[in-house]
This record gives sequence, structure tokens and C-alpha cells, in this order.
Amino acid sequence: MRWLVWVALVAGCTSATRGLGDDPLDQAALADVPELQHLGDAGATDVLDLFEKKLQFTSAPDPTALFQATADANDAVDIGTGAVALKLLSYNTGLLDRGYLGGHVAVPHIDPRRAALPDALIAGDYDVLFLEEVWELSDVAALKQALEPAGYTLYAGSDKVHEQTGVVIAVRTSLIDGGLTVTEAGQYDAQRKLEHWPGPNLKRGWIHVAFDLAGTSRTVDLFCTHLTPFYDKWRTRNLQARQLGIEIDTVASDHVVFMSGDLNAGPYYAADTWTDGDGKDHTGWWENAAMEPLLMYYGDLQDAHAALAPTLDKVRGDAAPLGGNLDVPYGDASYCESSPHDTFTSTDCNALSFSEYAGTEFPARMDHLLYRGQGAVKVVDASLAFVDPMDFSDGTYEFSDHYGTSVDVEVAP
Repeated sequence: MRWLVWVALVAGCTSATRGLGDDPLDQAALADVPELQHLGDAGATDVLDLFEKKLQFTSAPDPTALFQATADANDAVDIGTGAVALKLLSYNTGLLDRGYLGGHVAVPHIDPRRAALPDALIAGDYDVLFLEEVWELSDVAALKQALEPAGYTLYAGSDKVHEQTGVVIAVRTSLIDGGLTVTEAGQYDAQRKLEHWPGPNLKRGWIHVAFDLAGTSRTVDLFCTHLTPFYDKWRTRNLQARQLGIEIDTVASDHVVFMSGDLNAGPYYAADTWTDGDGKDHTGWWENAAMEPLLMYYGDLQDAHAALAPTLDKVRGDAAPLGGNLDVPYGDASYCESSPHDTFTSTDCNALSFSEYAGTEFPARMDHLLYRGQGAVKVVDASLAFVDPMDFSDGTYEFSDHYGTSVDVEVAP
């Protein structure tokens, strides 16, 4: 293996210059797009309709058929001999502690969690880490100090952009043959501007690296992102998913692609109305189910979780409560005790999430790992990570207000 050489490339800016209707992928009927067919109930007929300011769903968009097709395709992959196994983690670390004009936002217990996180990541023995909410450069430095001696190469973008996006990719160095190619970080055209100013200097975007995978003749591209939060910002997320998908679509078709991050929306919601802990109804959740299918369509991606569990989003979603509680998660202690933690990465069953967002939103699979393999990738395991509370110096709680998504794949040589 040659010494690692960092090669900085200027992004093509293709996605930023293609307005709605300007990309060939915009020009399609939903009925002709497998990823989007289940969204036709919104009164939409064409892809561009999914970016309108109001969609009119009359029933819950159900991705089960789409996900079953993903699972069937994964089952059919014959990976052959000599495959390289990769263990991937997507994780919102919850390292948010930042002041802004007139306020302050922080995930609880940040100092004990911050101190323990690098060792926990190393102990997980992952080959690729996609990390979100590593907002501060001091946290990037701490991760580098721990991960690089443990055999990882880390990229977080330029200092200025990183402090606005907070995303990091780390790769086991022994897997990189010849060096890591770094594409200039991108930021979305569609933003919730309040997050940047007077908010805490957040501006959503993505990072992209590529490398030749040792032991194969394949190039692997990695994308990490964190989309805009809150259910009523679904149109902003749809636009962000389109832009990132178009960017991913520019990657050479013979490359393997893994895209991961906190996308701040799930693929399925059983009801369109959520009753919060104060008894107030919030309607418009079904629009959020369009974001991941749009990203899959524009980026030619598949959902790794769905490749092994195509029905779980609907099964767990249908069994989830339809309202919140300010005192007990979902108003029923037995729900969190009896429900398997195998789908929802954002839930009031997580003590940190409950302390921040009690009763305000549906449990959801917000954290995703998508892939494009052209028959060269087989998903062999998918589960949630960092689910169990841990003992810290000041109490027992989870490592973050999100659970992680762990996926094991095999890449054909």
C-alpha cells in the first residue's frame, strides 16, 4: 500500500445549478418510477409535484412494496468468492452545545458522552463511520487523536464548512488502497435560514470521499449528510434529497456508493396527525415519507435496512402510539419495555431524546444507510447500535439522543 495522499477536488456543482425541472430525472411520471409509485395518493402525478408546498395524502404512504423489491434484489445477489466484508455505522452523536442570539441549544450530558465516545466507536470495530452532530472543531480533533492511532483515516471538510454541517467520515486505513480522494464539501441550496442566523450557525450540507477498496478492483464513494429537522420542513428536506441525489448520480456507474446520515424523517408514518404532550394536534406528517424515496430515486440508491427487513417500518409504525406524553414516554411505560428496538432511531424511549423532545413527534427511523452496488454489494446484517443505556460519571443514559444504524455488507472483488 502506498502512503496516503489527500487529493482535494473541486465539486462539479452540478446539483446546485439545476433548478426544479432542469434535471432529466425531474421529467417523469410517478407511475413510471418504482421508488415513487406509492406516493401517488398525494394527488401528485409527476415527480415535480412532490416539491409543491402542499401535498394532499388521503392515506399513509406505504413503502413496503418498494422495500420488498429491495430485499428481493439483495437476496438475488451472488457475491461470489473473495468478497470484502465491511461493517458500517451511521450515528448522530448528539455533540451539540452551542449558543446563539437570544438562546442556547444543547443535548444533555454532553461532557461525559463526549469523553467516552471515541473509545466506544473504536470498540465497535467498524470499518466505516458516518457521524453527524460533531459540530465543534475541538470534537473533530479529539476524534482524530483517538481514531487515527487506532487505524482510521478521518475527513470532516474545511474548518468553516464543518462548523456549519457537523458531519464526519472515518475509514479503516488498511482498506484504502492508494489514498483518499476528497471532493469539496457541498451545502444545500434549500435551507432553514433561521438555523444559520440568528440561530447557532448551522447550514446543512454533505461531505464526499472516495477510495479504491483494498482487495478488490472497486472504487467506493462515501457520502455523509444531515438534513434539516422538524416535520413541517418536509419540502426543504425533499429539495435537499433531490440535490444530494443528483450529486450522487454523477458518480461513475461502476463505483460502489454508500450514503448515510440523519435525514430527519422516516419512510412511514401510520397517521397524518400527532397529538403532542399538551394535547395539541399536529397534522401533515405523511408528507415526510416522500424524502427518502426521492433520494433513492435521484441517487439510484437502495435502503440497507429494508434489504433485510422490508416490512418492519410499517409493522413497527402501525404499533406505535399516535400521541405523546410529557411525563412518561408515550404515556405507557410498557410500550418502551416491550417494543423491540430494531427500527426507530429517534424515539421517546431514548431518555436523552425524551428529555429534549418529550411528546412532540412520532418515533421514526430517521437515520439511514443507503447504497448503490449494481450487484456488487450484498447486505448481510442490519441492526440498531448504541441502544442500551450506559453508566457515565453522572448517571445512566444513552450515548446520544439517537440510536445508531449498523449495517454489515459484502463487496464483490
